[in-house]
Amino acid sequence: MNPPNILMITLDQWRYDWLGYAGKISIETPRIDSLIKGGTYFSQTVCNGSTCVPSRAAIYSGIYPHRLGVLTNEHTYPLKQQTFFQALRQNGYYVGGFGKLEFQKSKADYGEHGDSPVNYHLGFTHPFEVEGKMTSAKSKGEKLIGPYQRYLSRKGKLSSHIKEYKEREEKPIFYTKCSPHNPEDTLDQFIFDQAEGFIKSRSEDRPWFCGVNFVSPHDPWNATEEWFHRYKESDFPHSISSNLNDEMKPLWVRKRQETFRDGLTSEKMNDVKRHYAGMISYMDYLIGRLVDTLVECQFDQNTIIIITSDHGEMLGDHGLFRKQVMYEGSVRVPLVIVDPRKDQVEKVDKLTELVDLFPTILAFADIHSSQKIDGKSLLPLLTNENAQHKEEQLSLWENTEMLRTNQYKYIRNFNDQDELYDLIQDPFELHNIIEEENAVSQNMHKRLLELKGNN
Repeated sequence: MNPPNILMITLDQWRYDWLGYAGKISIETPRIDSLIKGGTYFSQTVCNGSTCVPSRAAIYSGIYPHRLGVLTNEHTYPLKQQTFFQALRQNGYYVGGFGKLEFQKSKADYGEHGDSPVNYHLGFTHPFEVEGKMTSAKSKGEKLIGPYQRYLSRKGKLSSHIKEYKEREEKPIFYTKCSPHNPEDTLDQFIFDQAEGFIKSRSEDRPWFCGVNFVSPHDPWNATEEWFHRYKESDFPHSISSNLNDEMKPLWVRKRQETFRDGLTSEKMNDVKRHYAGMISYMDYLIGRLVDTLVECQFDQNTIIIITSDHGEMLGDHGLFRKQVMYEGSVRVPLVIVDPRKDQVEKVDKLTELVDLFPTILAFADIHSSQKIDGKSLLPLLTNENAQHKEEQLSLWENTEMLRTNQYKYIRNFNDQDELYDLIQDPFELHNIIEEENAVSQNMHKRLLELKGNN
């Protein structure tokens, strides 16, 4: 049997419960939902770094972010650390990467055609790296930053694009306004076009990997008119409430809450969610078109599909936006895997992590690695929901870290109030029980240090 092709689609800032199949929010994701019916949906997946660069570094390496020295977006991927892209290339795969790759985000060095030399070193045969949403509106004097800016410049739309984003910088995080671009000129469509072209140019002479890294539904909240219109009358569930006087929440979280509260009304919050929903449905549409491309090129029966996100979005929960905290909206993400060659379990509730994707992808390609990693292959769970996996999950950012089990979540906040939540009794993480459950918190603290290698 020929090695399978692998299509891996990563969204940006897509939280776990904003998926039609999950049944928690009234949102349209028909193409993803359809894929789940023939694949596997992992309902308890967490990212291992609650922001873009650390999370993606863990995916690429199979190693927790702290071991890589990558805990913030300012850190860069260690060039001597193996990636699964390198392993695939070394075993005969064409390796395409399109969109946000984030190996060296802080350098903003994308190459004129998205082909920065470092991306070849890290395993790609066909790299096409683009700017992120907000980066695409930045400038280096008269020098264009990346390929999307060049695209907009050729179409005479770059100046208005930068001006529009500059105006947003003066607005609060919950400011909403539809994108000035038509769908065909959005950054996500730009990424899609490159990925589709790569797939269409492949043949059956050797297997391929195609990583498609979209930039939505990351803020700013700027769905196109067409996709916002689908939800303009929708009323979404209220966000989890916050209490700025709750001294059992860490001080740094309460200070962050204060930065977001001024001027935020329930209607403005609902409008944010309308844009968020519109962007997710747009992503579902583009994912459907990629699946159609597989069928058109007759790759559909031998192509693994993986769909996930680098991290979540707080979306007003606990009075917070974006990520970089250890609450559920920030650390939990959707994960869907489809292997058309197998009959799969439709839903798996075992604890899984994005770091598990490294060994999973190598297992699909039948590549054996002796490298010591933190990830564990998900392949057994695809066909056996009772297969053993992990008992705990780890996620980290620069000043906070989390150990999560089926029942408890322990959050260690450096030089601040630590937290413990009973996720069964308190799924919204409203009641910090760290003083009431001292034995549990001490045991989890000890285990967190052991897992990190600090014991």
